[in-house]
Amino acid sequence: MQRIFVLFMLIGMLLMGVPLDTTHAQSTRTPTDESASLSPQTLVALTSTDYVTVGLALFSAQSQADIDALDDLFQRLLKRELLQSNGRAAVRPPTLSQRITTTITGGTTYSRTLPASILKTLKRGDILLRRSSRTGCTTTQIIPGCRSWAAVYDHAALYYGMIKGIPMIYESIPQRGVQLVPLSTWQRKKGYVGVYRTKVPLPNQSRAMTPFVQTYGNYGRTQFNPTQTDKATDSSVSSAQLVWLYYKALGIDVDSNNDLYAHWLTTGYSPLVATYIATHAVAPDEIAFSTKLTCIAQGWVR
Repeated sequence: MQRIFVLFMLIGMLLMGVPLDTTHAQSTRTPTDESASLSPQTLVALTSTDYVTVGLALFSAQSQADIDALDDLFQRLLKRELLQSNGRAAVRPPTLSQRITTTITGGTTYSRTLPASILKTLKRGDILLRRSSRTGCTTTQIIPGCRSWAAVYDHAALYYGMIKGIPMIYESIPQRGVQLVPLSTWQRKKGYVGVYRTKVPLPNQSRAMTPFVQTYGNYGRTQFNPTQTDKATDSSVSSAQLVWLYYKALGIDVDSNNDLYAHWLTTGYSPLVATYIATHAVAPDEIAFSTKLTCIAQGWVR
């Protein structure tokens, strides 16, 4: 209970904007170009001996430099924690990843091609989930650390509808924030895409999109949320968080908090960190697991 209390105190300080003292972190290390590129949260975590603090910083890494700096430290602290609790460092079982893939893709293991007709029949508010490549999300891509939380999908967006005859989507991406972009940008990237729709018709869904876009804006007015451990914040939002907020406004919680996904996180992060992430964050895979949605189609965009 004491460890959980400390965890929530740390998160609360971050969310309330309490300044983090990075002076000590910098004074105990020789200043280098590398340390100058690290985020304040990483610099603080590097001075910590608590695996929860380091684990949450790793989950919210803002660059490859953050990941490189934190990964070894987290693994050492996690092993120490597990040894103290008479446990062993867990290894992510291949069968667990396979179960998630099979459940989300229907057992096809990315063998489908997305029918071209699907993208022409999208309805306003449809959810688009994307896997960036056949091997999945990697830390060398635009979203740092996503391999640790993206089992199948690493990005999410909402279908907005037509603007001057052009089909548009509403998404949030690092560096650019929340924006309306043509659907063709996804088609050019040729990822593995899943199209999801609510099982229960929402009569006001079409009308709700306009005020939602007015709230979060366009052209990056709302920034991307790199600290993904608080899905309820709306001052900055991640891609899956944007989808979750839209449906939350419609009275539907599309964050499944799926047990299988939570267990998968546990094998990569440790039970306490993973439990916090699973309940306080929202990932594209958690949306794919939602029982309130149905998958219209999925497959590789050609």
